[in-house]
Amino acid sequence: MKKFLWIFLSTLCITLLALTLMGASGSSVFSTGTVALSNDLALIPTGATALSSYDTYVYQIVINNPTGAAETVYIRDATLPVNLHLINALIPAGSTYVIAFPEGQKMKDGMVWYASGSGLIGAVRARRI
Repeated sequence: MKKFLWIFLSTLCITLLALTLMGASGSSVFSTGTVALSNDLALIPTGATALSSYDTYVYQIVINNPTGAAETVYIRDATLPVNLHLINALIPAGSTYVIAFPEGQKMKDGMVWYASGSGLIGAVRARRI
C-alpha cells in the first residue's frame, strides 16, 4: 500500500510541475521572448508598417472591421528579399477575427502589417526574442 501511495504522489507531483512550467495555455513555448510587444488596439495602416524589427513570436492577433465594406489585412515577416505572408485575410464588414497561435509563430526579422483600406482596428500579442 505504501509503495502504491508513493508512486501515486510522485506521479501527481511530476504532473503538477509540468503543468506549472507550461503556463495557462498548455504551451511550453509561450514564455519564449524577452520583451512583450504592446498589445494595445491600433488602427491598421494602409502602408506596410513594422511592429517589430527583431525576431518575434506571435501568439494572438485580433482584427476588427467596423467599416461598411470588406477589407483585407496583410501580416508578414520582415525577412528580405522575400517576405512570407502569415495572413492575407478578407475581413467582412462589421466583424471581428481572433487568430491564435498557441505555440507561437516565429516572424523572422520582425513583423509588418497593413490593410487594403482605412478603418481596420487590430491588436497583436507577441514577444520579441
